[in-house]
Amino acid sequence: MLSGGCRSTKPPRSTFDAATEIGATGPDSPPGQSCGDVAASGTTPAGDFTASRITVEVNRNLSTSCTSYTASVTIYDDNAGSSLGFTVQIAAAQPDAAVLVGPQTTYFFFSTPKAVAMTRTSGSVVVTTVDHPHGAATAPDASLTGGITASFSLSLDGFAIGGSFSAQYCQLAGCFDTG
Repeated sequence: MLSGGCRSTKPPRSTFDAATEIGATGPDSPPGQSCGDVAASGTTPAGDFTASRITVEVNRNLSTSCTSYTASVTIYDDNAGSSLGFTVQIAAAQPDAAVLVGPQTTYFFFSTPKAVAMTRTSGSVVVTTVDHPHGAATAPDASLTGGITASFSLSLDGFAIGGSFSAQYCQLAGCFDTG
């Protein structure tokens, strides 16, 4: 269930920059707010990681001239003050386009409260179900509906984390001309 406090009040951005947007307190979700259910645990180079909440931002991908959608997922461990973020492709921008389910390899970004820089590693995400966000993404002030269900794992560079989630889209970042 989507939490009422989950939606961002920030203006839409043209792209999601994982290296600067995710962090221990989260860019748009107050501590304790979650946009769905997440079960994930394991170890990181900084210690144990146990997921406590999740946020999902939908973007029209500027790098593809706004012709595709991505979901930027951030999973938080509020006890450790760390976060794990990744982005997956979810659909082409046409309203009748098929959604992308199945496995994807992606980069994961890990942050701790004292981190000077994010740690980047790679892992896999298996999208089980995903709703096409076309209607919401064409009108930035429209009601955002839909969500994504997936599992993920990463086991490189000192990480051994696995889990799954089912979350609503809780923020929309559009693809707008900034020129």
